[in-house]
Amino acid sequence: SPFVIGLLVRLTGIGVTSGEAAAVMAWVGAALMLVGIALWITAIRTLGELFSVDVDLRSRHRIIDTGVYARIRHPAYAGMLTVLLGYGIASGDWLVAVDFLVIPLAAFTYRISVEERALVERFGQEYLDYARRTKRLIPFVY
Repeated sequence: SPFVIGLLVRLTGIGVTSGEAAAVMAWVGAALMLVGIALWITAIRTLGELFSVDVDLRSRHRIIDTGVYARIRHPAYAGMLTVLLGYGIASGDWLVAVDFLVIPLAAFTYRISVEERALVERFGQEYLDYARRTKRLIPFVY
């Protein structure tokens, strides 16, 4: 957990940056947090009334493939992960940065698999075609 990793870093000094490197990390982290927030908000606004925190497909649902959804299928998760990575980097502790990314990434990966199964079940080939044109979280990569 971030608490345990943070405590170990503080006790051992492993992973801690200082001086100019810490200042650079703080600025880079802050910039990533702003990018992540913007991506998250854009994703939710693009979905509009279709946004839900539950995996719940209703009759009015359709595949959104415009805006940020033209490149990635889960931009809200990508935005949240970018915020967490930025926070970890800004902390100046590399181990905390890794911890803030790895645990949520595992949770989001599971959630994405649940959502994508539901979307394939609901939309079939239409969703599979969309999935072939896009990446899950990182444009052109994954």
